[in-house]
Amino acid sequence: MPGNGFFSRDEGIYKAFPTLTWDGDSPGFTWNDFVEWDADPGVTLTYTTNVIDTFESKKQNPTIQIEASQPAIVTIYYGDTVDSAGGSIDSASSVVVSPSQSNIGAIKARYFQFEVTLDPDSAGIEFPNFNTAPFISKITTAISTGTTTKKYTDIDISTLSGSVGQRTLNIGSGGNLNVGNVLTQIQHQSITDDSGGAYITPVCYVEKTATNLVLHVFDVDSYGKRKRVDCVMDLQVELFPNISSDLTGSINEEAV
Repeated sequence: MPGNGFFSRDEGIYKAFPTLTWDGDSPGFTWNDFVEWDADPGVTLTYTTNVIDTFESKKQNPTIQIEASQPAIVTIYYGDTVDSAGGSIDSASSVVVSPSQSNIGAIKARYFQFEVTLDPDSAGIEFPNFNTAPFISKITTAISTGTTTKKYTDIDISTLSGSVGQRTLNIGSGGNLNVGNVLTQIQHQSITDDSGGAYITPVCYVEKTATNLVLHVFDVDSYGKRKRVDCVMDLQVELFPNISSDLTGSINEEAV
């Protein structure tokens, strides 16, 4: 069962089940009094898509387009393995996305599944028509792997903010959420004499933080191998488009 509703073939929509029952809810009624069977619908409707297999565990952008009677909350489930029947994700992780939410972030996984929920808001607003069920008319999902690349050439990291050997390269708000591979290349002109007259041998480790990249550079030829140094380098940063939800709850990639 994909959710708590049913598909109405005549209307071509997925809608909430009614809450009335044939006995108990309608005292004094006879069979002839019932002219429709889906009156007094439930106010909450959920639908869960099939598991999507992308065939490789890697960072990807999950997106969904929703046409429904009201804004939707989307729960994205993800993981790297499924049960033996292939029907559910093992020990799935999840992220809940509300309408008009930004910086959702790419997700590293092989399997994805979307749960769409229509629910009255926290103020308890009723549906305008008592006899109209919440409904979903269309759901379209996609998993995107398209990226762009930012290139930085001959960066003297001593000009960046931070301290020696721990420099910050700003890549924009929420950058770490959508960063893929980061490639660094130490330039020859940075292989200079240290204070003792020996050449330095720098290596770089990259830290992805909330809004930037932190470049940790050490002279591995120094005593203890933990001496921080600055250098000149080239960088290539793979970036996924940012994704955000709109007023309907649909999740889209933003224009680059």
